[in-house]
Amino acid sequence: LLLQINKDIMFNKIKALNLILFLAFSSYQCKKDVAKGVIKVIDLNNKAVPGAAVKVYSKPANSTVEMNYTTNATGEVSFEVEQEYVLSISAQKTIDDSLYVGDGVMQLLYGTTATKKIILKKAVDQ
Repeated sequence: LLLQINKDIMFNKIKALNLILFLAFSSYQCKKDVAKGVIKVIDLNNKAVPGAAVKVYSKPANSTVEMNYTTNATGEVSFEVEQEYVLSISAQKTIDDSLYVGDGVMQLLYGTTATKKIILKKAVDQ
């Protein structure tokens, strides 16, 4: 009787382990690789700029990628894409009738989160 109980316990443990491995492998296989980006727009005093217009764009072979965002209350935008890109970034905001602009570049790679700070400066030719 004791031997039968031990076999049943061992069998249940093996079933549970197989189920855990199956579920872990299945969820891993179903996950699509994504690349994430976070852009923080700041002013010359290193303060967040909420409400700035942010354009993220790239021209990979025979196509164009363009995404437009507005920074949140902490001066950030975040996004995910299903391809790796080198993206150009331009940001702008009008403050007290003056246009402030900034730009930069970021590289997005699968399985990572790229971050970039864009500093807004007063536009020269107004």
